[in-house]
Amino acid sequence: MPESIDPQLMLLAESVVLSDDGFCAIYDVLASLHDADSFMVLKALSGQDGNPFYAAFVGAKEREWLGELCLQLTSVGGLKASNEPDAERLKIKLHKVIEPELGFLDASAMTRAGLEAVRRVCRVVVENSEGEVSYGTGFLVGPQAILTAWHVIEPLLGDDGVPLEGSDEKIKIEFDHVGAVYEQLHVSVAPQWLVSSSAYHQTESPHQVSIDFLSQSSDGFDQCLDYAGIRLISTVGRFRGFYQLDRLHKPQIRVPGSQMTLYQHPGGKQMRVAYGYGTALWPADHQTRLRHTVNAMPGSSGGLLLDVNFKPVALHQCGIESNGELINGAIPTACIAARSAGVLEGVLGLDPVWRTEHRNEPILGRKGFQQAVQDCMAGTRQIIAVVGQRESGKSFSLEILRTMLKNNAEHSIVSFKAAELVRGPRAFAEELIHRAGSRGSVFEPLPLAEESDTAVDAWIKGILFPAFAKQMNAVTETRQLWLVIDELDANPLAPGPLQHFLEQLYQDITDIPKLRVLLLGAKSFVPGARPDKLFIDIIQPTSQQDIIEYLQLYSIGNRLEMTEGEVRRQAKLIERGASLLSLTALKGLSCFIQQIVYPALEPS
Repeated sequence: MPESIDPQLMLLAESVVLSDDGFCAIYDVLASLHDADSFMVLKALSGQDGNPFYAAFVGAKEREWLGELCLQLTSVGGLKASNEPDAERLKIKLHKVIEPELGFLDASAMTRAGLEAVRRVCRVVVENSEGEVSYGTGFLVGPQAILTAWHVIEPLLGDDGVPLEGSDEKIKIEFDHVGAVYEQLHVSVAPQWLVSSSAYHQTESPHQVSIDFLSQSSDGFDQCLDYAGIRLISTVGRFRGFYQLDRLHKPQIRVPGSQMTLYQHPGGKQMRVAYGYGTALWPADHQTRLRHTVNAMPGSSGGLLLDVNFKPVALHQCGIESNGELINGAIPTACIAARSAGVLEGVLGLDPVWRTEHRNEPILGRKGFQQAVQDCMAGTRQIIAVVGQRESGKSFSLEILRTMLKNNAEHSIVSFKAAELVRGPRAFAEELIHRAGSRGSVFEPLPLAEESDTAVDAWIKGILFPAFAKQMNAVTETRQLWLVIDELDANPLAPGPLQHFLEQLYQDITDIPKLRVLLLGAKSFVPGARPDKLFIDIIQPTSQQDIIEYLQLYSIGNRLEMTEGEVRRQAKLIERGASLLSLTALKGLSCFIQQIVYPALEPS
């Protein structure tokens, strides 16, 4: 056998028991991931006298994916030892052909991790000041944050590293850019979109074509990490899940099981996956750069590198030549986690709740109400009026509020039924002060109407309300107080002094900055309320999209990893099943989910 022929690869080629078409079906999938020629091309180049299987194994070995090819072939019985003396040699050698660094993957874990990654990895599209478009990759690392490479968003930054004015309109985040069967989701970034970042080292400029790592000083490589945390306009991570970065989880290099999987958008095209392993951590004193063998292209920067256990281990950074060798580089996510100090995981916008705290009841829709509550918490609004048909869930709004404020000592709730409001304004005001204050507190009595020689309306406006506001500000000095009045549609307040007092409260609520009012069953017009302090929440019938979003949150919350198709099928089942119950629409949906869906989906 000529010296140019690799005997082991020829032995492998001669052991193939698949047809050309069968071999092609396995080979071409891997070849497309590694930018290699198809099997039919190799067959044509081999000619009549050549062995196309041998050419395939040679090409796979040269591009460092021979192990993957052998693993796929042996898994379907595509390689078989003959009865000749070399049979035992082949059997033993097959175990050595598979590169030990690539290890073996758990099929179930790989499938689950792939579904997660497809939903969490995104394409980053950047338009510079000249209108030129460039691409990168990112992945969710918080309910409302993605991580990408700093050099991907560099065109949007000034010389001081601060985002340019209007730059939020120049960056697009695109999820599900996977294939025709997926509907892409485009998410805008928040106006203040750059939440955490670190520039690249001066020697790592995208215009740099070569680095001499042997002589390069390590100075600055501990501070320059080439990453950017980007704040999105909404908490899509609650629906898709996100990766929590671990400062203690570092890459493994050149050991069995150091395999890495890179999810990326090479060339800005649809998502691709490539495999390889870590070869070195550099520099020795900082270990802030990972060299790896995974295939990547421009557009892959910011891509997600998962380790053999499918945990995030690095952010793909670059491909560069060093001392005549082509090297792919990445930033270990442990280094980024140590720098970001939890900023990326912090929820910066509406974080929707999807079930009640105590009864585990599903919360379907109601994002408008939850956004209004958050606006009230932030101080931009102070009154919410919930309007809806009978049995639409108006009173359920109180349970949603309690869930949103759970374990928050800075908020408290005092609730009344409208039927309880039968006493005068002074008695109501004093009861509210006492219920809002700490137990055992003593409060000064509010002024009596009899002590004033003015009309009741004037007494409420000029004497009672100012005294009430003063004491309310004292009891709410350290926390926000929510006054909830329920069943206003069933028991509307009769005209009189108490109604006048409440209208005065709505009108001058800014005099009590930490007071919030929630009116359940109110009319769409709240007398006296300032439009800029009022939010009218009109409850709409629950839609199938509401059920889908609930199931997405449920799936993520319980780590079920339901596919988009499964979620839609479950939503239809819930909608149809609930309609068979002799209950109102909302109660039927809630009952069906609690009694049928929960037991079916949750582990026994």
